[in-house]
Amino acid sequence: MADWLGGWSLLWIGAAWVVVILGACIVVTVLLVRLPSDYFDGDRPPRGRHWGRRAAKNAAGVIVLLIGLALLVLPGPGLLGVLAGVLLLDFPGKRAVERWLLRRRHVLAAANWLRRRAGRRPLVIGG
Repeated sequence: MADWLGGWSLLWIGAAWVVVILGACIVVTVLLVRLPSDYFDGDRPPRGRHWGRRAAKNAAGVIVLLIGLALLVLPGPGLLGVLAGVLLLDFPGKRAVERWLLRRRHVLAAANWLRRRAGRRPLVIGG
């Protein structure tokens, strides 16, 4: 076995993984709790934003989405991470993907559980 896999290297890798999981949990919670309860009910027109803010939001969305995809096979809130990443990204058909994800019974239940704990109304999913 290679020397870099021994001792302190594994400790740093483990510590980094804990930080990634905790960060993903915090990001997912903040995003889902801050959404208006009717965010998915009906079609919302896109809001105009400065291109720099949109670029930063999309970059953050890609990072959160990749972490969520990794957490699908590793311990952590994978589907909620994917949902949070999709919420941050701008792409054609985004509303349909968001609704599809939230129509998964376990994803909606987990999202509404987080919202309930924060004292927020449950999400309403429209057609």
